[in-house]
Amino acid sequence: MTKQVSYNGSRGHYSGNATVERSDGYYLKPRNNWVNHSPGGFEWGYGGSGPSQLSLAILADTLEDRIGNKGSIKALALHNYQSFKWDVVSRFNRSKFAISQDVVWRWYEDNGQTPEYPDDYD
Repeated sequence: MTKQVSYNGSRGHYSGNATVERSDGYYLKPRNNWVNHSPGGFEWGYGGSGPSQLSLAILADTLEDRIGNKGSIKALALHNYQSFKWDVVSRFNRSKFAISQDVVWRWYEDNGQTPEYPDDYD
């Protein structure tokens, strides 16, 4: 059975205090080593570089938990995170958000695409 995980984002009084946590206490890895859109951290609620980094992180984390080593997590996440950003992350409320892995996984099942050449992402 898949554990129930959600991602919760909030910010302090200033935009620079944005934080994103997993509900099970693990930190969400930004995956800057894959693509470094936003060295300053995560953002959401619009279509910029911070939301791109958050989209990649959430999608990769969900894929890692759901399919593990059964596929190329990196290739799948890199191929799909921009669409996930525009469909989901750019629409989050700017002050805070919560989204479950179940919702992310449903988005991926409905919208995700497998890259034609997955080795191009390694």
